[in-house]
Amino acid sequence: MNTYRDNNEFPGGVCLISRNEKETICFCNDYLIHAAGWKTREEFYSWSGGHFQGLMARNTYIPLKELYGADASADDRVAVVHLCARDRNNAPLFLDGLLVKTMAADGTPAWGLYVMKGRGEGDRSYLNSLSGFMNSDDFYQAMLKMAREKAADNTYDTYVPTFINLTNFKMYNAVHGWKEGNRLIAYLGASIRREFPQAPVCHVGGDQFSLLARKATVLEQIKHLHDTITEYIQDSSVSFKAGLFVAQNDASGKTYNFRDNLFDLAKVAADSIKHNANRFYAIYDSHMGVSMYDRTHMMRSFEKALKDGEFEVYFQPQIRTCTGKVCGLEALSRWHDSEKGLLMPGEYIPMLEETGLISRLDYYVAEKAIQRIVWHLKTYGRALPVSINLSRVDFDVSDPVMEVERLVQVYDCPRHLVHIEVTESALVQDYGRLKQGLHDFQEAGYTCWLDDFGSAWSSLNALHNFHFDELKMDMGFMRNFNSESQSIVKSIVVMSRTLGIHTLTEGVETKEQVDFLSSLGCEKIQGYYYGKPMPGSQYISWLKGKNLEEELPEEAELLDQAGFISLDGDAPATLFLFTAETIRVIRKNEAFAAWKPCREAGYDCCGELWKDILHVARGAIKTGADGRLALKKDGNPARLRVRILERGKGMALGKAELVDL
Repeated sequence: MNTYRDNNEFPGGVCLISRNEKETICFCNDYLIHAAGWKTREEFYSWSGGHFQGLMARNTYIPLKELYGADASADDRVAVVHLCARDRNNAPLFLDGLLVKTMAADGTPAWGLYVMKGRGEGDRSYLNSLSGFMNSDDFYQAMLKMAREKAADNTYDTYVPTFINLTNFKMYNAVHGWKEGNRLIAYLGASIRREFPQAPVCHVGGDQFSLLARKATVLEQIKHLHDTITEYIQDSSVSFKAGLFVAQNDASGKTYNFRDNLFDLAKVAADSIKHNANRFYAIYDSHMGVSMYDRTHMMRSFEKALKDGEFEVYFQPQIRTCTGKVCGLEALSRWHDSEKGLLMPGEYIPMLEETGLISRLDYYVAEKAIQRIVWHLKTYGRALPVSINLSRVDFDVSDPVMEVERLVQVYDCPRHLVHIEVTESALVQDYGRLKQGLHDFQEAGYTCWLDDFGSAWSSLNALHNFHFDELKMDMGFMRNFNSESQSIVKSIVVMSRTLGIHTLTEGVETKEQVDFLSSLGCEKIQGYYYGKPMPGSQYISWLKGKNLEEELPEEAELLDQAGFISLDGDAPATLFLFTAETIRVIRKNEAFAAWKPCREAGYDCCGELWKDILHVARGAIKTGADGRLALKKDGNPARLRVRILERGKGMALGKAELVDL
């Protein structure tokens, strides 16, 4: 049995711990106290609770008896241990050392822990030596040999090639810094080693690990590992994924080619759920191989396809609810692949984002959209604004503001006609580059939209942390069009108006949905009810075929102002847009809709009433004062007050409100 000496002469950390279930810390030298970030022994004991478990990082505690190993009865055994402890700020503190049996000063049995801080704890080579991971070449050769051996004794199907990685790890590095990223990798590696203590493990690189697990327990172990890593990360944008290759009822391995790398197929399984937030593991099947072939084809073909014009920009119209006029367009892409035919964005956008190629496509679409705007300005003297989509990846790998500004200056395009869209899923955390980029866009004169609002858990946080000019409500609200979704949409419209944010709803497909959104005062709609995305060459014929008009710039300015005006209250009130000869109702509150002014006021039709309102409004324009129109309400004398809110080029925005006498 080893002899314990109560001093600080050991060059590393010395900790004496009672050899019982409580694992009470009997002694700890200055090295460990200072490594944990404390100055005094009293502070250290108070912080740790005086127990070994209190030293360890979250979900990393293993009883010392288990760390000592299977031969726990041996007194002279020396066990090598690799610990993930914590410092006073709860950051991982990696310790490498020895565990022995010894005696405390009072003669009671104790554990002697002798450790040193991990050298370069984030260094990959240190991780490999720390955890005993094999390098890739040795690992795969060993696995091939083992597979043949297991096939020979008919136990081939009792083991499962497994691949583990983290989604969005590059984003984690960008946000938290490479040191924190390396700590996370070290923690993942240590957790894998604890969960699979007997399994061969290879650190493939970065956040990727391969291992051979026992089939009987692998799912339970993967679930526990997922829970451990998820609790440690505390970041919903980064998630744990595992892929498994399970040999189906073939103990001899006859149906499998030993030259194939089954760990690659396990990786294919993990990649198949990369964008599925509800799953953390997947088992490989042959359909995934086809999907991987398609992805590989798209990656290899992308640059040539972009150069050869296989990508075409489509435009989907956006409609102003109060006028039924086209008020804008969204630019979208379609890939006419020479081998696969027409590919939709959902088939290639995820791959392009993962590989960082998405910025090439986004700026290509932006250029085509800007070219269209400028062409319409030169041809017709006016143009509708076009919204372009930017990925969060664009802000990480490039400078979107500089790229869009370059295009705007090259083609001499007005900035207010280019709208910038980012999806709500891009705002899972308040990333500095994205937030600064959106701010710079707005400072330069662009409007910024939040796409798919309501699709993520962080909707209200997004509005708190970022400033947007317009919200595009997620089409899921229209897909599940029931009383609950209607209440949510109504709340969003009211909240947005209060915050001074415009609203647009996507996925509108029925007249019932159009009427509902119009009654709420949702300003714009987009969806198949009016038109699908279409090539730019088809837009004019579509416009004529639908007998629709484009919104004039002077209309847009006034109607944008109208979107922020509240008509809350009990008094009947309405907003209207008028010229010298025409008047159009923009929005009315429930009280005005329920009031019967034509019958009560003695008009033959409502058209006569609005003709009088137009006359009063023209007078208010001349005098600069509110106009008055005498009416009746519930048989009693009443007055309709007509006020001019905003004046534009050849038209004005007015409000009429009933005032009881």
